[in-house]
Amino acid sequence: MVLNRFLLWLTIRTCLVLATLVAIAYSWTQFELVYTPVVLVVVLIFQVNDLWRFIRRTNDNLTRFLQAIETRDFTVGFRQDKIDPSEKRLHKAFHLILDTIQESELSRQAQYLYLQGIVEHIPTGIIALNEREHIDLINPEGQSLLDIPNVANWKNLKTENSEAMAQLLQLSHGESRLLEITISGNKKYLSVSLYAFKLIDKSIRLFTIKDIANEIDQKELEAWIKLTRVLTHEIMNSVTPLLSLTETMIMVLKQPNGKAKKVADLTDETISDMVESLETIQLRSKGLLQFVEDYRRFTRVPELQPAPIEVQSMISSINLLMASELQKAGIQVQMPEQSAELTIQGDRKLLEQVFINLLTNAIHALEGNEAPLITWRFEPGDRWVDIAIKDNGSGIDPDKLEQIFIPFFSTKKDGSGIGLSLSRQIIYRHKGRISVYSEKGVFTEMVVRLPVG
Repeated sequence: MVLNRFLLWLTIRTCLVLATLVAIAYSWTQFELVYTPVVLVVVLIFQVNDLWRFIRRTNDNLTRFLQAIETRDFTVGFRQDKIDPSEKRLHKAFHLILDTIQESELSRQAQYLYLQGIVEHIPTGIIALNEREHIDLINPEGQSLLDIPNVANWKNLKTENSEAMAQLLQLSHGESRLLEITISGNKKYLSVSLYAFKLIDKSIRLFTIKDIANEIDQKELEAWIKLTRVLTHEIMNSVTPLLSLTETMIMVLKQPNGKAKKVADLTDETISDMVESLETIQLRSKGLLQFVEDYRRFTRVPELQPAPIEVQSMISSINLLMASELQKAGIQVQMPEQSAELTIQGDRKLLEQVFINLLTNAIHALEGNEAPLITWRFEPGDRWVDIAIKDNGSGIDPDKLEQIFIPFFSTKKDGSGIGLSLSRQIIYRHKGRISVYSEKGVFTEMVVRLPVG
C-alpha cells in the first residue's frame, strides 16, 4: 500500500514535469506568447526540484532504514508529523519492521542465553569440533571430565591426554561407546556419543560425554547380588543333598561309640543303600562340575573374527540347520521377503550361536501350541539392522523379563541358564544390543540390533 502511494505521487510529479515540458515547447512556437515560456521554465525548475527532493527524501529514509537493520540500531526514528500521509505511512511501516526485527533479535538473544545456560550447567560434557579440529565449543563439564584446559585447537590436547583423545576421534557418526580410560592418573568410565552435522558451510562433530562411574558401580553391585543369589541357589541345590547323604552314610557306618562298623556288620540292604547314595553323590558332583564348566564358558568368550555377513543368508542357513527339529515340532517358520541386501560386520560363528540359541528357545516355548509359528523380521536402518525372532508361544512372566539375562537363571527345568547371558555378551562385543518383548500367553519377541557393516 505504501509502495503504491509512493509510485502514485512519483507518477503525478513526473507527469506534471512532462506536461510543463510540452507546454514550454508549445509556447516557444507561439511568438505572441513572450513571457509564457519564461514562466513555464520557472515552474519546471520548481517541479524538478520538488521531484528530486521527493525521491531523495524517500531514498534517504530507505537508506537509514536499511543501515539500521544492518547495524542492529533499533533507536533510529522517522518523523510522524508535518509530512504527507503517504510518507507518514511509509515511516510507520519502517517502525513496524524495525520493532519486529528487534523483537526477533531479543528473542534470539534470549534463546542463545538460555541454551548457553543449559550448556554451561548441564552435567554432561559437550565438545564441538570443526573440520580443522578447532574447538568451537567446550563446556565446563567437558573440561572437567577430560581434565583439559580451555584451548582453541584439539591437536594441542593430544600430547597430554593422547589415550582419551584418540578414542574419542575413533567414533563414527551416531555411535555411542563406553570408554574406560585413565586421565591424570584417575580411571574414569565415560559414555561418549558423536553426532556429525553440517552448519551452513561448516562440518561439525558434536561429542557428548557423561561420567557413569556411579551408575556402573551400582549396576555391577546389583549384577553381583543377582549372580550371587543364582550361584548360591545352584550350589546349595547340589551341596545340601550331598551333605545330607554324607551324614546319613556316616551314621550308618559308625557305631554308637563313634567307631567304624565292620563290613560283616553291614547288611545287603545297607550296602545297597550306600551304593545308591554314592551314585547320587556322583551324579550331583557331575552336575556341579558341569555348572563350573558352564561358568567357565560364560566368562571366556573367544575373540571376535569380524567379516561381512549377509543377514538373510545367515538366518536361512540356521533355519536349514534346525529344520529337523522344526518339522518334528510341527512349527511353521516365516521369513521376510528379501528386498535389499542387508550386510552386517561380525563374527559369523558367534552370531550363529546366538541365533541358534534364540531359535531353540522359541521352539521350547511353542511346546503344546496347536498352531506353532516362528516369524523372522529384518528391519534395516541408517546405522543399525534389527534382526527379530517372534514366537506365538506361552510368553514370559513380567517379573521374570528382567532376570532372563542373568547368568544361570533359567525358566526351564533342564536349562543351564547361560544361553541368553552368553548371547547378550556376544552381541555386546559386537557393539550391539539384544532386547526382549513379551506378553504372557500371547508372544515373545527377541530383537538383536547390530551395526551395519
